[in-house]
Amino acid sequence: MGLHLPAQVERLRELLIESIRLRLRADVPVGCYLSGGIDSCSVLGIASRLSRNPITAFTISFEWDNLDETSIAQAMAKHAGATFHCFRVNGDVRADYLVDAVVQNENVIEMNGVAKYVLSEKVRDLGYKVVLTGEGADELFGGYDVFRIDKVRHHGGTIDVQTGLNPAWQRVLAASSPEGMVSRPHLKKIHNRLGFVPIWIGAWWMRSLSTYDVLAADFRATTASIDVYQAFLDSIDISGQLTGRPRLHQSMYLWTKLIFPGVMLGPLGDRSEMGHSVEGRLPMLDTDLVEFAKQVSLDSTICGTTEKYVLREAVRPFVTAQVYGRRKHPFVAPPAFTHRTRDVVQDILRSEALRAMPFFDVAAVQRSLDFTKNPAAHRILTAIQTAVCMAILQEHYRVAA
Repeated sequence: MGLHLPAQVERLRELLIESIRLRLRADVPVGCYLSGGIDSCSVLGIASRLSRNPITAFTISFEWDNLDETSIAQAMAKHAGATFHCFRVNGDVRADYLVDAVVQNENVIEMNGVAKYVLSEKVRDLGYKVVLTGEGADELFGGYDVFRIDKVRHHGGTIDVQTGLNPAWQRVLAASSPEGMVSRPHLKKIHNRLGFVPIWIGAWWMRSLSTYDVLAADFRATTASIDVYQAFLDSIDISGQLTGRPRLHQSMYLWTKLIFPGVMLGPLGDRSEMGHSVEGRLPMLDTDLVEFAKQVSLDSTICGTTEKYVLREAVRPFVTAQVYGRRKHPFVAPPAFTHRTRDVVQDILRSEALRAMPFFDVAAVQRSLDFTKNPAAHRILTAIQTAVCMAILQEHYRVAA
């Protein structure tokens, strides 16, 4: 956009303050969901400046140290003068809530969706009906590793995969060279239409392979001619919305049209929150703020390999130095194969509900249950989680009736 970076930073700061001010209006107390990321921390920091009373912040704690952000969130809450509540969501808790969370979402969800469902219940139990959340910032300002990879691949720069990417995306990057992706028929069609393949589409295609491995032969045959990638692109106004725009922005736009509403705003947002009558408000998706983000330049979105650069600078006065300097860490819960959750998963996948659906090769699914001895265990997580959720949905909604 025409504004230089300092003016962009100042304008974004003004828009954020106004957006949060509007969303603090309520006849009931308003809390904040808080992780260790800059999005929720900035919302809490600004809300605390605007509120006469301390804001209450709600955080999830996990049993895996590399996924637990409690200490960072607690330091941010102290910095903001907020009242801090932390809820431990370990494997046993996830086991207790797995079925209810899937039923409420009416969708295939991962363990982070279960954790968010638990968090919303705890918030409701404390008497809160409205919370502010940070969703939307990653989509508007290039917060995910996939966008950093696209920026480097198509607009220059480098990423140190040992320190710059989380392990899951290191594997994706190693297995998804542009040449390798174009060699796949479905992905080649995307390349032919767009001129490139967004890294996140290649990554999701790779994830789908493990699920394909456990599908029933008859179901594979009946769906072989369906090209979901083409169907998705056919729903997009490519000439009006993508042609002529930088490839990074094209990738972000496509993600926002597909993954953002179906995953971030669904299982990780409204469905988990409203399952307990909690209203989630999203300051980052204010109309004026979104219009501003559409005009932000490449280097203000991702500067070098620093994601959400203009947002990071805009909220710097409101967050701790630790949060300001921290790389993006996606909200991820430990997988469904620890503690008692493993037993619940085993029972579900050996239930009659799985056999009642025409989608899965039951023997293949059950063979994959011996994941602890499988050196490629990360490849089968998606397949097992998909089968588990589908079996739960079959039990409650008869999806294959």
